[in-house]
Amino acid sequence: MKSHWDLLITYAQKEKYSMSNNYSNFKSTKRFTFITNSNLTSKKAGSNSLIISTNPAEGKYSTGTSSLTMTHKEARVLQSFLNSALIEE
Repeated sequence: MKSHWDLLITYAQKEKYSMSNNYSNFKSTKRFTFITNSNLTSKKAGSNSLIISTNPAEGKYSTGTSSLTMTHKEARVLQSFLNSALIEE
C-alpha cells in the first residue's frame, strides 16, 4: 500500500492539478522534488505549503531521503533570500 507521501507525489506528477479550491504544482530534478500545495479557502495550518524532498541517489552526494516542509510565507522569505544571495552569471 502506498503511503500518503507516495500518493501525493503520484497525484502531483501530472505537473499541475486543480480541484475545486485545491491547487498543487510539482517539479523534480535528479536530486530534489519540489511540491507546492495550496487551498484557496482553508485557513488551517499546513494547507498552504512547500515541500522540498531529496531523491534517492547513488554516488558522491548520496544521502538518505529527507524532506522539508514550510509554509508559503516561509517559502517567500527563502525565495527573497535566494534572489538576493544568488548572483546571475
